[in-house]
Amino acid sequence: MTHDQLVNLLHTRPFRPCRIRTAGGRDIAITHPENLAYGGERTAVVVQGDRWEILDIALIESVEGTNEPTPAVDSAAED
Repeated sequence: MTHDQLVNLLHTRPFRPCRIRTAGGRDIAITHPENLAYGGERTAVVVQGDRWEILDIALIESVEGTNEPTPAVDSAAED
């Protein structure tokens, strides 16, 4: 995955929950747009509850949409 692809994924409205598959074979669920952030051109941060992890964007092999319900987004926060 490239930085631009990740930015497009995060800024698509309405947000669609997805699952990221890493080069190591791990699946990471992204259920809300605030669960994933990017820093610079190569790094992404995934937050799940009280845990967080740093990923190399280049090691994201695929992104798959899920059937999770789309989270409600506060329209005041988007302005």
